[in-house]
Amino acid sequence: MYRTVWLLLAILPAALARGSGPPTSEYPTICITMEPGHGSSPASGKAPYAISLDSDTYTKGNSIEVSIYATEPDNYFRGFFIQARRVGLPSLDAVGSFISEPTEESQFIKCGTQNSAWGHANRNKKTKVTARWIGPSTSFGPLVFNATIVGLKKEDYWTGVMSSEILYGNANGVKGQGLLLSTMVLLAYVLHK
Repeated sequence: MYRTVWLLLAILPAALARGSGPPTSEYPTICITMEPGHGSSPASGKAPYAISLDSDTYTKGNSIEVSIYATEPDNYFRGFFIQARRVGLPSLDAVGSFISEPTEESQFIKCGTQNSAWGHANRNKKTKVTARWIGPSTSFGPLVFNATIVGLKKEDYWTGVMSSEILYGNANGVKGQGLLLSTMVLLAYVLHK
């Protein structure tokens, strides 16, 4: 009996010490693969979750509100892991930093650079989480937020949940490339007349 008690006392602190959330310190490849390592394959079909952004541009010093939410009212999720990444390149590095104070539901994670990823901090049921993100000071080209979202059971998870693209642009929200294209079309029209 004493042997059992000692064994429990030895194992219990180790079991309780592992916090909830993406175990990036134990498995740093999660920062690259975004696979949670739950022992199953990702769910098939369209994810019942989405990512919303309050801007379609990023600039030096301006932040973007990033939200992950359930697309149906009773469609809860327990876990998530999200990063901004370059579009169309084989780069797997997270870009930018999450800057707002994390809530009890979430935590900012170091994936290469400090606060470059955002993930859950507990296994409570969630329908929406929100944080602020700030992009790099120079253009990295188009970016997209890429997430892995875990449903109510850890075996039910979706990878590659993507936001819309954001472009490096000016502070008033006009996309730099869109403004250039509009100016060129207007100039061509004027010169053609």
